[in-house]
Amino acid sequence: MSRPLLARVDTKSAESKQRREVLRRDNFLCRFEIEYRGKGNPRWLMCGRNATDTAHIVRRHLCGKARFHADVALRACRQCHDKYDRHEPGVRVPLDRMKRALAAIDANSKVPLKRV
Repeated sequence: MSRPLLARVDTKSAESKQRREVLRRDNFLCRFEIEYRGKGNPRWLMCGRNATDTAHIVRRHLCGKARFHADVALRACRQCHDKYDRHEPGVRVPLDRMKRALAAIDANSKVPLKRV
């Protein structure tokens, strides 16, 4: 039987600080955009549900030293967070948040992040 994954003691405070900063900035609301299919062309609107999670915009292992920076995360409801992690259609990160996340990673790295 495998052991449960536990956060390292030295990263717990940094992760808690990030969660508090993101919570304050996003005001408990999910900041993912969801696709709205009404009459005409589909539109992307902010989800706006009560958010319980902090979701990393860029995968944690790609963030480097910016892993606990507030700009690489946003508040998310459980549904949007799960869809985003599974790469399902219908949910996306707002473009301005993605730009801020990539800028924070670039500023904290010695090697620029490779754009895909």
